[in-house]
Amino acid sequence: MECIVCGKETEEEKKYCKYHGEAHSKLYETYERWREARPISWKEYLDEVYERDETGKWVREIIDHIMQ
Repeated sequence: MECIVCGKETEEEKKYCKYHGEAHSKLYETYERWREARPISWKEYLDEVYERDETGKWVREIIDHIMQ
């Protein structure tokens, strides 16, 4: 299969390549921690993460894909 974000080969039946898969997992894990710290919606979280200078290319691409 191919990654639904970039078209690179994926492992077995996964929908993301290893890079986008890791970015996707970390994005969801981190959201849980943010929600514990303060009330924030999923969209607000994605917007804030996207705008941060330290956010990497793969995370931004995952956010773009989610927001479609």
